[in-house]
Amino acid sequence: MRRLLIVALIVLAACAREGNVRILSPDELPQDLYASPSPMPTAAPARDVLVWFVRDDRLVPVVRKATGSGTAIEFALRALLEGPTRAEAEDGLTSTIPDGAELLEVEVEDPVATVNLSREFELGAEQDVLLLRLGQVVYTATELSSVGRVRFRIDSEPAGVVGQDGATHEEVGRGDYVGLVDRRPSPSPVS
Repeated sequence: MRRLLIVALIVLAACAREGNVRILSPDELPQDLYASPSPMPTAAPARDVLVWFVRDDRLVPVVRKATGSGTAIEFALRALLEGPTRAEAEDGLTSTIPDGAELLEVEVEDPVATVNLSREFELGAEQDVLLLRLGQVVYTATELSSVGRVRFRIDSEPAGVVGQDGATHEEVGRGDYVGLVDRRPSPSPVS
């Protein structure tokens, strides 16, 4: 509307110089001057992502709706670090990830996701709790079809991690924590 007013004033001023003023009909104006404004952008559609928590010392997936900006993997990992909702906690879900742990960055170079976490992620834990903690991140990150393995960084420094086999690995995948998964039926995988 503002653009139409400006154009009208310019045309009116030009016509006034020549001594004649003529009102133009809408058919004589270019379409984009009086057409409806373009629609406002809409929010990105919500997408289901699976986030892995713990129940009875087993990894269990829950569905979360990813909305807003950022990638699905960023949303899923941030949701994981926030922990279970009140309803999920009442249903017996917990997290082995310490409070205060933050996602600093995640990069995906198919098929490896490099997950950079704050130092709080490393806070002391017994071996079985540490394996569940690592498994939570690995299973959450590998829900996405483009991610098959995870490389960890702590405060941007490369970090080797322990698999269920007891060995330290530079990259880990689901197979390194498969014995920790609850075998009951789970939600559909995310593509």
